[in-house]
Amino acid sequence: MSSHHIIRDEQEPALFIIDPDACGLDLIQQLLGWSPTLVIVEQALDQVLAWGIKIDVVICYEKSFETVQAKTSAQFPIEIIAVESNLVENGLRYLYHRNHVSVHVISYFEGERFAQNFLEKMDVIVFNQKYKAFYVAKDSWKKWVTADTLFKVLPTVPDLALETQNLEPYQEEKIEPSLNPQSTQTFRPKQEGFIQISNLKHPFWVFEKIG
Repeated sequence: MSSHHIIRDEQEPALFIIDPDACGLDLIQQLLGWSPTLVIVEQALDQVLAWGIKIDVVICYEKSFETVQAKTSAQFPIEIIAVESNLVENGLRYLYHRNHVSVHVISYFEGERFAQNFLEKMDVIVFNQKYKAFYVAKDSWKKWVTADTLFKVLPTVPDLALETQNLEPYQEEKIEPSLNPQSTQTFRPKQEGFIQISNLKHPFWVFEKIG
């Protein structure tokens, strides 16, 4: 699949692959449907090349530059950005400075990976096999859902008080290892329709269970 000769609109979400095994190729192909800018970190390179997907940008460590250059020689044109540290933050920085307002991220969720300053500036949705995570920078998050959809909320500060509409708490036996079970709150809709989760002072993550 090629992204040559396509006029892109930076209003369309870019695709940033951190952990290619975090979800299936089918979902990634769906997210590639509008030929977004595709940015990956070097650890994802071998898998993405094996899929035969055209890459636009690789974020790598300086010591890996020549290796990445050799592996991607057939991908021209491609941009390789070598950095000293923090591939994820530099990938988000790249997208922000090229005026992308939103990004879809393929990742096993680890909140500390995502620098707060970029989360405040772009719409970030993290996808993997079990859920998609929405970062809510301001005020509230609203969505129409079916009655069987399950949600988790991970606050960015301890003991965050949330206001909800059409949601009730539920007990889940297992919280994902990468989420803090002490601070994560779990909800399910009271009925099909719009739900809303709000806190006027602090950001939070909303996880919608998909698997």
